[in-house]
Amino acid sequence: MHSIPVPCGATLSFILLAAAVVAAASAAGAAFAKRARSHDEPHGDADDASTRPPAANPADSNTAGNPTAGNPTAGNPTAEAGGARRKAPAPAAPAAKPSKSAAAKSTSPEVVDDAAVFARLPLCLGDVVSFDREERWLAGAIVARDGNEIVGALFLAPEGAKLEAVAAFSPPRREIFWMSPVQADSGLEPPTSLDFAGVVMQRRSRIPVTLTRMGQGAPHLGDTAIWAEYEASAGARAILIRGLTGVFAWSGAHCDEGEYDRMGKGG
Repeated sequence: MHSIPVPCGATLSFILLAAAVVAAASAAGAAFAKRARSHDEPHGDADDASTRPPAANPADSNTAGNPTAGNPTAGNPTAEAGGARRKAPAPAAPAAKPSKSAAAKSTSPEVVDDAAVFARLPLCLGDVVSFDREERWLAGAIVARDGNEIVGALFLAPEGAKLEAVAAFSPPRREIFWMSPVQADSGLEPPTSLDFAGVVMQRRSRIPVTLTRMGQGAPHLGDTAIWAEYEASAGARAILIRGLTGVFAWSGAHCDEGEYDRMGKGG
């Protein structure tokens, strides 16, 4: 029978050390393999949490068997319908259309009908005036303004196809011009003198004005014009208006206050 050799102390120490190294390497390999499997496998906890049914709400026991509990719109058809479809708002009322008179005033600022314009003049639109046994009904007017001040008004009185005129002026003037239409040749500027039917008249004044048409029969001269007055001996007077659309002139007699009669309204 053979005897087993007994290792010496150095040899035994080496064997123990080698065994310890092998055991440590084996443990490290097992830990690495487990970590690799944990990265490859899905997280069961997260999946379980997402698919897990929600916890029961104690309040649900109060609503069991009551379909209207917890629903404020249940049993109210209007409220229930409003949840899915709101009632269409009522259509807005259409804007009111401006009246024809208001539209005419806004689009035709030169056509005005306001008796207050003539408050300071000796005559007014619609008056009947007489002079030298002749009567005239003042149916229309052209009002001339220098800024905000009225220079005068040329009243038109239809006499058949003829358009007679009576001119009145702001205070302190109280006279009037009793006139008939005449032909006048004028360029862009009213001349310093005019010859009407052999009567030479000198220009007395020249004023840039704005014009306002009122009443009936007033000619269209534009919004701006030159208002020129002429005079001659023996009381002859004339007015020439150089407007944007042409030249209009009237000549006649000068009438002091007291020589004419304002008879009131006509129509």
